[in-house]
Amino acid sequence: MLEATTTRGSLLRCLAFALPLAASAAAHAAKVERDELRTGVIFDMGRIEKGEFDNIPVEGQVISNTGVSMIQAVTIEDRLRLTIGVGGLFWYSLPEEPQPHRRYTKFGPAVLQAELSLKLGSLEDPWGNFQFGLIPFKYNPDAKNLGEYLLRSSAYPNVLITGGWSNINSASLQMQGLNFEVRTGPFTHNFLIMLETGLGPQHDITPAYLINFKPHPVFQVGAGAAFASLIPIDNEITTPDGPGHPGDLTTQPLGRYKADTVVTDPNDSVYSNYTYQAIKLMGRASIHPQALLQSDLLGPEDLTLYTEAAVLGWKNYPYYYEKRSHRIPVMVGFNVPTFKLLDMLSVEVEYRNTDFLNSSRVSYGESALPVPYIIPNGNENYADVLKRYEVQRDSLTKDIKFHWSVYAKRSLVPGMTLFAQVASDHTRGIEFHGFPISEPTTTSWKQWYFLCRLELGI
Repeated sequence: MLEATTTRGSLLRCLAFALPLAASAAAHAAKVERDELRTGVIFDMGRIEKGEFDNIPVEGQVISNTGVSMIQAVTIEDRLRLTIGVGGLFWYSLPEEPQPHRRYTKFGPAVLQAELSLKLGSLEDPWGNFQFGLIPFKYNPDAKNLGEYLLRSSAYPNVLITGGWSNINSASLQMQGLNFEVRTGPFTHNFLIMLETGLGPQHDITPAYLINFKPHPVFQVGAGAAFASLIPIDNEITTPDGPGHPGDLTTQPLGRYKADTVVTDPNDSVYSNYTYQAIKLMGRASIHPQALLQSDLLGPEDLTLYTEAAVLGWKNYPYYYEKRSHRIPVMVGFNVPTFKLLDMLSVEVEYRNTDFLNSSRVSYGESALPVPYIIPNGNENYADVLKRYEVQRDSLTKDIKFHWSVYAKRSLVPGMTLFAQVASDHTRGIEFHGFPISEPTTTSWKQWYFLCRLELGI
């Protein structure tokens, strides 16, 4: 028996050693084409003209970042493509504070892309594509800053996101998972299975489906559905029970409801729990007149009019999420003609009839709950918090329903591009530990910042 076991063990070790060698030999025998290594550097400089951090108004704080990146891609037999990208960001924390350890330059490394892509069907005219790994994914090609709601914003609580580590030219998602894309005539279908890596419970599995219909270059429409946290990794985190707000209200239940109200009595044993699980829906459309005009005075994307709307949470819940219409952000954008002075000048406006602050303070971190953030007054009882908020809600939310963004791009010479953005959006500052701040820097439409970027790539 010992000899047989030893023999099997030796055989397994031989196979474990031989299979990678065989795979390596096959790869060497295959047709392999390596792209040139792409390297890039970005320099960001701007300023918050009017904004706030943790409800404290700020003006004139500088935004300054420097980023580096390297991307290498290899194609095997014209069908399989492997792409690896790494980079890092030198940044200054916001808000700017006097302590030395909060003021010096920080550095954060990152994997930008780690993707396997496989063509399906004929090489000349594939009917589909399969992607797996860490994938830069963008479903709305027209969105410059606002929009892209379906996959980068959350339902419960209703939190909108723009920017991130990159505050400009970043209206997309770094998706971790797989994308199965199928093309049937004028239709493009995307079947996604992604891990939650943003505001929701980390590592929960979210399936999504998107469809795009482009019958003519001048017009296209798209729609999609995402089933947030459909498969929870830990159901006690995805649908938490009991108290959970870090801070003064820790001992009070904040995530429970029954009938048409919030349960605030910790001794009440009959209740249901709010959950991060949600059905999110999205629709979008765009018109590209330049596809018909073909004017030499205009850029290829000038005069494009586009819009996107989403239902971030189809199901209603008592008190916090009673009205579905209050969970529908709508964005409209227009590419303004500059007669080739600029490559792109885009204006976007957004409206969401929300009842609560755009905050992830309660929903992220230890003891997180899928409820909005309502600012307590010291050790205030939560029942009193809700009563007070009912009186103050209209005054607190009247200026946070509109947002806007102006985006410009100009290619200077090959390998050098200049970007600019002036916006009141949902970008969060990055505090000195490297974590995003819970509330946007520009909470209301009256607050704004500007940012310029010089991008170099070879």
